[in-house]
Amino acid sequence: MHLSDNEKHFVVRTISYEGRTLQERVVPICGRVYALIYQIKQGYALGPDGCSMAYLDEQSGELRLLDLQSGKSRKVMAELATRAVHLHTLEWLSDRELLVATDGTLESYARIAVVDVADSTVRVDLRPGAGSLLGGEVRADGAYLAYADHNWNYNGLRIYDLRQARHIGELVPGPDLYATLPRWSTDGEPRLLYIERTRDSRCTLKQCDVATKESKALKSWDKPSDVYVCGTAGTKVFYKVAPHDPFRNPPARLFVWDAATRTESEIKGIETVGEVRIVDTGNIVIYAHRW
Repeated sequence: MHLSDNEKHFVVRTISYEGRTLQERVVPICGRVYALIYQIKQGYALGPDGCSMAYLDEQSGELRLLDLQSGKSRKVMAELATRAVHLHTLEWLSDRELLVATDGTLESYARIAVVDVADSTVRVDLRPGAGSLLGGEVRADGAYLAYADHNWNYNGLRIYDLRQARHIGELVPGPDLYATLPRWSTDGEPRLLYIERTRDSRCTLKQCDVATKESKALKSWDKPSDVYVCGTAGTKVFYKVAPHDPFRNPPARLFVWDAATRTESEIKGIETVGEVRIVDTGNIVIYAHRW
């Protein structure tokens, strides 16, 4: 499909681990959707199918799902937020489930939830405490949720047993350090991958054994960087890296670290990395917008 430079669209690209493009799909969006995107102040998440988008309606406080081609939307979750609440994370966990994390100035506003967009079932709804919350991930078997929790009195990672509905573990990195963006290992071992960040934005990729709570560093960045762990596949860890610059917001590059060989390689040929999802088929799916 050919689109002119003036036409608005999303691009969904599937690539191999080596960076070879396997498929590229262009999803046009109507003018009504284009206008709505620029009214959304707290972000949105393009659906895995590339044809829908989840977003927070700030006026109603609802989480809604928008059809990009028709411009029609429907409610997924009511009373998610109010004006005093900031939507911190909105991320697809699968083709059906969304992870939502909010924060605010009052204890009741800090919230992390997992919702099924197909039938609006809220599978997880935690309100750990006051302050800021960052996102997390549900393990592939659906048994555990790992998430970063940051507030005035606590900073670390928590593990929540979804079957028993209780917290079973935590990891506190230490003073002046922030543990963010946890991802479950997919190599069959109960391990978490996360970024440990200093106050001056120097990052270290770490791996934690959930059973022993022992962590080891896999890779460090000497210069201030913004590092985001996208996911894992076997012994491979995928992450986006960009120089830390809150004023220019420089584009990110996509890398893979192989824990077995302790080597890093860049997945090249990607101009600007958008949302990245690692899929079980051995491919990477990248969701980006061009307009």
